[in-house]
Amino acid sequence: MSKQVIVLGMHRSGTSTVSMILQKLGVHIGDDLLGASPGNPYGHGEDMDFLKLNREILSYSEGTWDFPPTRNRLLKNKHNFDKKISQLISEKRKHEIWGWKEPRTCLLMPYYQSYLENPKYIIVDRDEQEVSDSLKKRNKMPIKKGKHLHNRYTQDINEFIMTLSSNDYYYINFKDLHSNSEQIIYGLINFLELSPNENEINQAKKVVKPLDVVRSKRSISKRKEILGKLNKRIKNPVDFFIIGHKHVLKIIKYYIK
Repeated sequence: MSKQVIVLGMHRSGTSTVSMILQKLGVHIGDDLLGASPGNPYGHGEDMDFLKLNREILSYSEGTWDFPPTRNRLLKNKHNFDKKISQLISEKRKHEIWGWKEPRTCLLMPYYQSYLENPKYIIVDRDEQEVSDSLKKRNKMPIKKGKHLHNRYTQDINEFIMTLSSNDYYYINFKDLHSNSEQIIYGLINFLELSPNENEINQAKKVVKPLDVVRSKRSISKRKEILGKLNKRIKNPVDFFIIGHKHVLKIIKYYIK
């Protein structure tokens, strides 16, 4: 019987790091993963199959990750996705131990739970102020809205884990992930009864980067993204007057180097 590992946590809570640690330890987290971006310069660790399906489910209920539908509306529409979820889970069962991370799943566990035969849950939590600050920086989201979203996701997670045995979930705090990552890694190995070799454990340890290094790479990635967009738009001299003075572009290029 295969084992399923589901990472649950609000956006900007460290779920990508946990997902990639699991991958290094031998958990199959997907064949087609969402790649790096300025917000996640080392990759998201998200299975695109679950990302696409979760987006479809929320859209069907007239919602998105940042404007989630009510629980009642989601439950009302659950039967419309029974077949798609069943098919997706069946396709993933070819792996002995597999799982996925996609934050929208926090809102949708009632959809998935009945199709999982041996699930183990990794709960990743981060302070609501830190999450809100991160969302403001990445998405220009107002702090109040960020806190509201954090509350909604956290409530859905807490209500779900209340239905589980304490042996079925493992809790990780974002601060511990970065200050005591080695203990977290060995905790995951014991919780999931994994048997990674020494090289796999060392690779898992390398996943966790110091926060200042991560933030520096995010800044560089964002600057490169801005320059790329500018280069695409500047096709003739007139564009300089439309977009901005050429000296501004020189300054941007200087800081992106």
